[in-house]
Amino acid sequence: MHSSPAVRRWIYAVCGVVFYAFAFCYLSVFQADLLAYAVYSLSGGRAVYNSLIGAAVITLVLLAADVLLSPLLLRRLKRFPAIRLLVPAMLLAMICDVHIAGGGEPDLFGNAWMFCIPAVIVLFVVNFFIRGAKIAHCPPLQALFLNLLAVLVFLSVGVFAGNTCETDHVRLRCERCLLRGDYDGAVHTIARHNVNTPPTAMMKAFAMAQTGRLGECFFERNVVNGSASLFPADDNKLLMISPNVIYEALGGVPAPGVSGREWLALLRRRGRITPLGRDYLYTACLLDRDIDAFVKYYAADNDTALAAPKHYGEALDIYRYEHDLSSAGAGKKQEAGFADFLSRRRGEDNRVLRENGLRDAYGSTYWFYYFFTSSNAFTQSVSNEN
Repeated sequence: MHSSPAVRRWIYAVCGVVFYAFAFCYLSVFQADLLAYAVYSLSGGRAVYNSLIGAAVITLVLLAADVLLSPLLLRRLKRFPAIRLLVPAMLLAMICDVHIAGGGEPDLFGNAWMFCIPAVIVLFVVNFFIRGAKIAHCPPLQALFLNLLAVLVFLSVGVFAGNTCETDHVRLRCERCLLRGDYDGAVHTIARHNVNTPPTAMMKAFAMAQTGRLGECFFERNVVNGSASLFPADDNKLLMISPNVIYEALGGVPAPGVSGREWLALLRRRGRITPLGRDYLYTACLLDRDIDAFVKYYAADNDTALAAPKHYGEALDIYRYEHDLSSAGAGKKQEAGFADFLSRRRGEDNRVLRENGLRDAYGSTYWFYYFFTSSNAFTQSVSNEN
């Protein structure tokens, strides 16, 4: 490595700019949602995390660890400038090792510290026993390349020790969108990622209901079978939002032990259900594949001869088909599409080939959900709705 102090300082400056610029971007973009959840959990919900300010503060903490600890621990390894960045890299790894507590993880923070702390100790011991070891001289550009390669390794440790679970990131990003009222952002986040879990389904339904798109777009992708996924529960929690935010938007907070669908039906009978609650009740029936209940509620609230939102209209198509009724009220294009769907459904004996073909053409319809999801025993006691 090059022995000139001026060259070493120049190499360290370049490596430091690369390291801290990446760390700031990584913290402010990729890890922002997990860090927001960590701050919320550690503060008991009293602190609000700002992505840019938080990333700047953590980056300054990493820089302070570099300035204060690295010269103390690594003074005999100063001929290799990038080695100073190992300490902040280990600290970055421990900070970003955040997990959703209870989601298969016993604690908020993972076990990155079990690797990082021993690594720093080993480095300190190596540094202590070095006694002026001879280090080969190399040209400045070659030395810069080797140091940048070391920075890449250090950053890789920080990145891979952090939580890279797509499901956790999408779930928390959606919840932060809901916190700031960005309902379009929540829907867009779920649409961009192939994440299909009850928490994301619940947040997608709430965001779409707030923007009036629940009956138009909910079944287009990422649908979880069964209406229980629409409502907060012990195994389907919001992490940073009170479940009452959803319940109050629909009409009121349910009594303990009352299922979501029963509760919406009760609100409807008492005249306390909101327009969002009505959309939720219709969608809950559709998720349970209970077409008769859907039509009972929808027909009582709307004129079925008029054009309905996309998925409600598709459910009415199925009801007319199953009860041999006329298709009055369905548009010609929709009527032709349903006829083609039924024709394809009958035209291929092999279920797998039939399902794959229909998924390509009609996977974004309620028709496909109704006929090709597994039969779902109702998660609610629907007999209590009447």
